[in-house]
Amino acid sequence: MKNTQMNKFVSFCRAVARDLTALAGVASVTYGAWLVYEPMGYLVFGSIALAAYIAPMIAGS
Repeated sequence: MKNTQMNKFVSFCRAVARDLTALAGVASVTYGAWLVYEPMGYLVFGSIALAAYIAPMIAGS
């Protein structure tokens, strides 16, 4: 019983860590683009957000 709960908790922690790492990567790329040219930061973030929205649809096809 405890082993199953621990496995679920570890899986949850790994998923959260993966998502936080991805979010930090997106933030870093967006901020770096913003430092070079401010409007580019918004364009980069929009492009990444659009790709994240469309990718699951393409993968599901």
